[in-house]
Amino acid sequence: MAQKRRYAESPRRQVFVGRQTYLRVLEEAAFDIPSDGLSLKVFHGVGGQGKTALRTQFERAVASDSAYDFLQVSTVDLHKETLSDPVMMMVWIRNGFAKAGISLPVFDIAFAVFWQEKYGDRPLPGLLNPWLARSGENMTSIATDSASFLMELTEQAVSTLPGLGLLITKTSRWVYDKTRKSLLSLKLPELRRLYEDGRLRPPADIANDLPYYLGVDLNRHRAENTDLRFLLIMDEYEKLFPNGGTGERWKRNEHDNFVRQFISEVDGLLCVFFSRETLPWDSHPDWVDDLKGNQHSLESLSRDDAAKWLEACDISDLEIQEAIIEASQNSSPSAGASKNASATDSVYP
Repeated sequence: MAQKRRYAESPRRQVFVGRQTYLRVLEEAAFDIPSDGLSLKVFHGVGGQGKTALRTQFERAVASDSAYDFLQVSTVDLHKETLSDPVMMMVWIRNGFAKAGISLPVFDIAFAVFWQEKYGDRPLPGLLNPWLARSGENMTSIATDSASFLMELTEQAVSTLPGLGLLITKTSRWVYDKTRKSLLSLKLPELRRLYEDGRLRPPADIANDLPYYLGVDLNRHRAENTDLRFLLIMDEYEKLFPNGGTGERWKRNEHDNFVRQFISEVDGLLCVFFSRETLPWDSHPDWVDDLKGNQHSLESLSRDDAAKWLEACDISDLEIQEAIIEASQNSSPSAGASKNASATDSVYP
């Protein structure tokens, strides 16, 4: 038997009180995802209101209960990510679905073309289970005859897969994963969008279409598995906006643009946001109906639930409990709360 861990996990990590109503909202939404289009849920509140606890409790239920086997999940925890090139938002979303076992050839080929045109020989960012990689990059099951295979593919199907033709013309150092379905059997006409008037589109234009390409892959996957639905979870979404969601929170953000475009492309999707603020899209006519009644404010815990939480955190002194509860209930919400924001502050015309 191994020795006792030096830093055992605190019991407070397992505490979940006062949020059962919100959990039921998520459970009901999961079983009511439309086959066409999407469903949105937003849970917002100041820091410490239990948003991440609600998220992890829901994720735990989805992972452990076979009733949720129809869901394929991608989680993006922005607390763990550094915001740099906005296309990385698409990579994070893509990686979650790739981890769930979905093959994403259209996105991966388009992304490889974009990356090569934009960044040349720089290594691809960390794509999980990629269809394509550069030789020398860390990728499992690399085929030894990749160059000849891709050349053969280019000769046979360059009009169908122009992206691969481009990669071969530029360099022969691209490799593929031989354990996957043969690319020769795929028909991917959507990749023709890489070109306009016979010429490769600029990298910025290809990047703008990455949400579309990922949507194509997911919609094709669900067409082959009609009972499946997709779940995208976005935590700490306020990080996309200046000052963590306060102040100039309506300022247009390219990361947010990618998310909006992507979820518009996918059918059978439930997208759940956890944020300090409401989504600023609710003033736009394209989103007002989707968000109406679906932005849930996490209120402070009841006194009884707060006492249970403190007890579980080894704060059992009643006077100390009362002082903490009283202070938390008398504290005011953070400045810039969405309910005080004017609709004229919207980024949209």
